Amino acid sequence: MNTQQKKADLIRWIQDIENVELLDLLVNIKEQAQDLAEGIPEQNLLLKVTLEGTSKPPDWREILISNYASFELLHYVIQLSFGWYNAHLWEFSPQPFSSPRIGPKPDDVMGAGFDFEDMVDASDMILDNVFKKAKDQFYYVYDMGDSWTHKIVLKKIVDEEITFPTCVAGKGACPPEDCGGIPGYYMLVEALNNPKHSDHAQMMEWMEMETGESWDVHAFDLIETQAEIKEIFTEEMILFCEEE
Repeated sequence: MNTQQKKADLIRWIQDIENVELLDLLVNIKEQAQDLAEGIPEQNLLLKVTLEGTSKPPDWREILISNYASFELLHYVIQLSFGWYNAHLWEFSPQPFSSPRIGPKPDDVMGAGFDFEDMVDASDMILDNVFKKAKDQFYYVYDMGDSWTHKIVLKKIVDEEITFPTCVAGKGACPPEDCGGIPGYYMLVEALNNPKHSDHAQMMEWMEMETGESWDVHAFDLIETQAEIKEIFTEEMILFCEEE
């Protein structure tokens, strides 16, 4: 399956209300504003999310999102902004794998062998609970095997109005899923970009790349990423939420 097909499948998966209930997530922002953020003014947060361990260039995205948004919603926005496929477990925490942990509901990952001790439901925790002033930070770990660790830093609070969360800047290609974390990623890049490497043919086949293709660690298309996010967080969905 090529990259474009995987992206298309991700979009369809997120838009499948039976799987993700994205409309409910958006409605919950309004409910959380009343239930969890009473008396707190609504503001928009500019978050810089950096994939730790990446270099030349470091992989990062800047995300603009409401302080009323849940951590569950932020999870989906990070997935789309980087180009992950939402295929593994994930959690937020003050430090990687530390407590308290914010993550998926137990019912969402039953049978996955996930430890839910001290886990806070990500749909019940809004970003304002953590990100209150510039330089506040938190971590997001995706895939407990490869352990893709993202550092999230609040750059600033902005007055700009937004209709839905979006990615406003970024750099660096998203690593392929299931490639062995940061060490595996750079070994994979070396094999893909060196035709004389002993694993070149095998890795090219695994990545479904054609002869002559190479992996560009700098590749990131902001306009395409914004279009994919907009395709999911449509104005119709927002209007639906406002009518609830």
